[in-house]
Amino acid sequence: MVPPPPVPQRPSSQKSTLRFTNLQPGESVYTRLLIVEGTVGSGSPSGQLTVSHDLTSGFEEQIWEINQGYFKALVPLTPGKNDLTLNWTINGSSEHGRQTVSVTYDRPSSAPPLHLVIVAACDSPVWQNDGRKPPVVPPRPSGNEATNSAQPRKADKVSRFLNRAMDRLDIAAGTRGGPVDEADRAIVDAPPGPRREALRSGGIAEVTRRIALQAYLWQAFHAEQMRRHGMGRRAFQLDDAHSDPAPGSSSAPKRALESLPHIHLLKSRRTLREFRDPENAQQKSNARNAGAMHGFAREALEDPSTPQFLRWSPVAALTLDTMYDAKMRLIRAHAALGAGGPGSLSHGVMGSHWLWAAPSSLQQVTAAFLDTEPTDEECCVNDLNECPTAWQTLNIGSGAFFHEAGHALNNPHWPSGLMARGYVEFNRAFMTREPGCRRNGVAAGGFFAPIHAGNDDKHNHIHRAQAVRARWHPCFYIPSDPPLPYLRANDQATWVQWNENEPAWTSTPQGALLKCESGIGAVEIEVDGAYTTQIEWLNLPIDGRSPQVPPRQTVIDAAYLSQKVGFDVSHPTSARVKLNALACNMRQAELPDFRPNGVARPLRLPGIDSSRRTIVRSLPFGQTNTSGRQWDVIFPHERDDTPHAQLVAIDIFSGASLDGLQFHYANGPRVVFGPCGGSPFRITVDRGDAVAQIKVRAGAWIDAVEVVLRSGKTSGMRGNVTGGSLRVLEPASGEGRIVGLYGTSGAWMDSIGAYTSAPV
Repeated sequence: MVPPPPVPQRPSSQKSTLRFTNLQPGESVYTRLLIVEGTVGSGSPSGQLTVSHDLTSGFEEQIWEINQGYFKALVPLTPGKNDLTLNWTINGSSEHGRQTVSVTYDRPSSAPPLHLVIVAACDSPVWQNDGRKPPVVPPRPSGNEATNSAQPRKADKVSRFLNRAMDRLDIAAGTRGGPVDEADRAIVDAPPGPRREALRSGGIAEVTRRIALQAYLWQAFHAEQMRRHGMGRRAFQLDDAHSDPAPGSSSAPKRALESLPHIHLLKSRRTLREFRDPENAQQKSNARNAGAMHGFAREALEDPSTPQFLRWSPVAALTLDTMYDAKMRLIRAHAALGAGGPGSLSHGVMGSHWLWAAPSSLQQVTAAFLDTEPTDEECCVNDLNECPTAWQTLNIGSGAFFHEAGHALNNPHWPSGLMARGYVEFNRAFMTREPGCRRNGVAAGGFFAPIHAGNDDKHNHIHRAQAVRARWHPCFYIPSDPPLPYLRANDQATWVQWNENEPAWTSTPQGALLKCESGIGAVEIEVDGAYTTQIEWLNLPIDGRSPQVPPRQTVIDAAYLSQKVGFDVSHPTSARVKLNALACNMRQAELPDFRPNGVARPLRLPGIDSSRRTIVRSLPFGQTNTSGRQWDVIFPHERDDTPHAQLVAIDIFSGASLDGLQFHYANGPRVVFGPCGGSPFRITVDRGDAVAQIKVRAGAWIDAVEVVLRSGKTSGMRGNVTGGSLRVLEPASGEGRIVGLYGTSGAWMDSIGAYTSAPV
């Protein structure tokens, strides 16, 4: 008898090590969702990583992939200390491991949030049953159940009739069998099957979950990028503080990340017909109103019924009633547009046509970014031919929405990164592998891997200039930031003044003088309209260097600027160089062309001895009216040939704007500057006193001015005191004087500038 084979020994369990590449144990972070990156084991193993939370969080455990030794985990946090446990296993091996780490979520309480908003037409289906609809195919009756189900209510019949009529009138027939019947549609575009049914049954609640989750992905990505720039894990907050458990709780009820932020549903006064009018579609060639959806969102935000706080900080607004028209190959009720800045309504808008591909929970993120289901172009758009599959649709849809929110957060288009459509690789911020596609050169069915910090942000990144703007934007404040520069007190009046101080450029013989009482954060440099480089003062310790304290004034001369851009900016044939000043309060001022405007050429003015004083002309405020009247005055009391002229009073004429000024003298005629309509206000001038500053509120014209004398006496702001932005006309140095004014007008003053003198 042959003896049985020996029982093989059970392989011994092997432990491997985990190393974090973007996190220090005990570190403080400032975002609800954290990207944790690292490596596991030796070699290039693949497996899975499970992240568990302590009982006080209420969050369920999450499972993430390990690919060729690399992992990325998306970890939701609660304010305070978070104790996390990471368990991992390696495929086809007994190798495993366990590690704990603590992370403190220090939520910035004073940072204004990025608000999330959904805008719907006044007759949108969302206003009926929250946009929920029954299954397309009802379950078959069984047993003794009646086969003649109850008829729908009369109101439902009327609604269905109107919706179908809308289809015929407003939506062209599809190229592959016609449009989706409104009764069969989900609340947003979706292909038939489980995707559509999830959105039909979930209605607006399903939509809000998907938007909320994407906003948290934006937040986590931005924070990681800012960490890589050396500026701390800096990102906008969402309106989610109300969702946190009470301090000291020993446990918390189960909760999901996607249910935490407050998302506002706003009813537009516009109808579905107006929303879906092809002439209001951004992507229609020669559309009459391609930016309509941005305007419709603005109307909804400015409506008296809308909470006022939505107008006080940036907004990401989703247009709910977007619909793809297959025959016209046009996305209706969609625009990807954004705009914003200090003191103005700031919002970015995006259509809802991509939400069919978006996950509705954190557990679904990995599957969503690996989903290669082809886009059903009978009912869903392959936008710009960049969305042939579900995962690519998610990249473009979510990334473009964040791009428009980036405009609301005061960013233009930068040369690369998120604000240059780098979001085609949005998935790489969160994943360690990517489905094969034409862009990555891997055949369909294969995967590009591993993805890690060395290759995940070649295209999808935060540009350095965007990062610097985020450093000074109030929405990106973090608790480790030093106090705001030159803010002397925390009272409301001091804050308002600090927040309104505008940067201003002045031409001097030495170069372009930039001043701002609130501090200068950066100067962005463009060559022939293209961003090239910048000068930055971050007031942060970076790479062991001492913080660069923002100055209140700086001079940029031709030699320094030539070194920055790599050519002689003073040469007559050199490229046009524009300087854009960014103040620490996010106010901006442009010097449009350095060569003619940066270095002042001394002027000769009648009555002023150029051997004793150098005269230069400031840049004008407002907008020069080339077809209007030109004004040019030299003050008699500043002329060398009229030494006995005594200024005794100044009249400021204003109404809804500045209409002009008149200067009165004791022994001579008055000097008129501007048409001088409206009502006058007089400020008297004592012997020996003179004009030290003219504070100007200006935008497209001159809204108001305030005359400040050398003695400190002031007229107060006269005109539209809330119009435009605040700037100052003054000499470059304390020894200088304002010797005259120039400007243009129509019925009121459109522009104003000053002639100033300095001792030779």
